[in-house]
Amino acid sequence: MNNEAGGLTAEQFAILVAPFAPEEHYFLRGFIYLKETPICQRIEDVDLGWEWRVEEIGRFDGKDAMANCVGHLTICGVTRSGVGGQAVLLDKNDTEIGEVEKGAETDALKRAARKFGIGRYMLECPKNVKGYGNELNTWLSQVEARQDWSPQLFEKRCLNVLGLARGDLVKAAQTTDGWKALTYREKFWRLSRPQ
Repeated sequence: MNNEAGGLTAEQFAILVAPFAPEEHYFLRGFIYLKETPICQRIEDVDLGWEWRVEEIGRFDGKDAMANCVGHLTICGVTRSGVGGQAVLLDKNDTEIGEVEKGAETDALKRAARKFGIGRYMLECPKNVKGYGNELNTWLSQVEARQDWSPQLFEKRCLNVLGLARGDLVKAAQTTDGWKALTYREKFWRLSRPQ
């Protein structure tokens, strides 16, 4: 039941979606983010041959100047796309600060990675987590311990991550001994292993 075009196993998916260490996050204007290096290291934990391909980088000058980027991230033969942007910042002499195109590309990479589940938990970060400390550590521990495997999430992960069809799920339910007694996480792991 493996996707012939490539695919992620449940073990690889679990590695990608695991929460990062507190120091691998940073806070900006009240929002939590991940640093780029830990994201790339996490991808390499799953696929040393991963690929990042930039399709387009554009720049818009003028009053609200910014750069944007469209890129495609491939992990284990599965590709997800991301669109990123970064505003042009000027100092008091109207001199541009930083590398706006590079920032837009990094943003696109992070957004594509999130489509693989990398750092997606940060979208649910409570407002009381405003920086490093007990609040962040407690919340990350809760994220790690959470068993978020509803029937709908199980089906969604099987279809999107493993590349299975609904018929594959029906067949597994009919042919696997003890299927009903398994948790959704256990079912996902079984389906991800080659037969």
